Amino acid sequence: MSIITKTFKVGGVLTNMTSVKLSSFDTTFGVKRNDTDAVVVADDTEMTNSATGIYTYEFDDPAYGLTYTYVLEFVYGGETHHIEEEMTGPVSPSVGTASTLRLNLSEIIQRVSDYLGTGLSPSSDQLQRVLNIINDGYSEFLFPPQIPATRGGLEPDTHDWSFMSPVSTLTLVDGQWQYDLPTDFGGLKDNFTYPVDTSETPRITIIDEGRIRSLRQAGNMVTSDPYYAAIRLKTNTQITGPRWEVLFYPMPDEARVLTYRYMVEHGKLDETILAGAAQITGSGISFTTLTDSSADMSGVEVGDLVILSECSGSTCGIYTVAGVAAAAAESESESAGGGESSESGSDSESAGSASESEGEAEGTLTVITLATSADEAGTCSYRIIKGTVYPVVPMWCHQALVESMLDVAARRHDDECSGCHTNQYLSALSACVRRDRMNFSPRTMGYNGDSSVGVPYVQRGIDLSYDGVPIT
Repeated sequence: MSIITKTFKVGGVLTNMTSVKLSSFDTTFGVKRNDTDAVVVADDTEMTNSATGIYTYEFDDPAYGLTYTYVLEFVYGGETHHIEEEMTGPVSPSVGTASTLRLNLSEIIQRVSDYLGTGLSPSSDQLQRVLNIINDGYSEFLFPPQIPATRGGLEPDTHDWSFMSPVSTLTLVDGQWQYDLPTDFGGLKDNFTYPVDTSETPRITIIDEGRIRSLRQAGNMVTSDPYYAAIRLKTNTQITGPRWEVLFYPMPDEARVLTYRYMVEHGKLDETILAGAAQITGSGISFTTLTDSSADMSGVEVGDLVILSECSGSTCGIYTVAGVAAAAAESESESAGGGESSESGSDSESAGSASESEGEAEGTLTVITLATSADEAGTCSYRIIKGTVYPVVPMWCHQALVESMLDVAARRHDDECSGCHTNQYLSALSACVRRDRMNFSPRTMGYNGDSSVGVPYVQRGIDLSYDGVPIT
């Protein structure tokens, strides 16, 4: 995976451009290989506005160790610019990937469990305590408490993370005034805006939803581009949680694509992907296979975590998936072959799994999808979670994230050290907040109404730069 990231500033302040694309001068490619000139990313491909003034694009590499040429096309102040650059892709699967330095759930579990003294592979009961601490600490970090002032003031400060408010779009439909918002919607961050190339469109003002109902009740059923919008709760159940919708007035009379930002409500880190009862093949803690003929394990991947509990003849605990066998349907087909040949094939498959796991570190499982005829080491209940899931936290905030979890662990389970991680957490949190504000928080640019064509930006008083290089 290769990633192109570009930053734009006006007057030293991160600022969004009118548009940013990957598009060559001759409109033949966005990104191409230098060795063959083969197109890797098509011409006229929009880059993602990941934060204010920050644009990114990810693409899969056809091979490792390639060099690419790409052309950036961006528009600002009514002028279009093209910049051609080269880049080098990753030289191996472990180099240049987005997750190289990021903490995943498995690593976080080990850190918290080690702090609690339950080791790097806690039992199922101990693990549930660890997971509760992790999720509570994660929640405290995403919605931080008041911290010492970071803007030169004397009062405690609050902060909304930039990575909690993505840019999204909503397509208006002719004759429809109610629209569902994303399932993770947690509040509107910026107002709805019309496309930049849409002329004579009104500003959309957020009002109380009761006013829209009153306008409709009074028979004011005009149709045009909406200039009012209201957010209201649509449903709220114990199963789905709150679901929100947006109402517009007047009724839209043609399709329009609106852009807006919203606050995200993130779920727990340990969402279950599969659960049930199973049998364990092996003995003691040298497990080789977890088998469940009734479960579809096609979604299980190497690196996922298997949590064993209520074990009979087996040791409960947390284990890492070391491999996944063939799909259940294929195995059932072989088993349905009947008689001794089926049993022999199953024994062979089990032996193969055991052989593959031989020499692996203690505490690993090879997961397969069909029970074999090999001797059982016991039965248990199991739960499989995504061990490679990553918190939605930038790398420079990892220390603050871990400290938030250790602070929760100390307050709840360490009588001798209750609160001893609070200062470390607040210190790391303050540093992370300063970095987030420095890089991504929007700032007032002041008046910028001069759109003169042909006058260099520096002469107009607009200090426009791209990746730190002035654009004239």
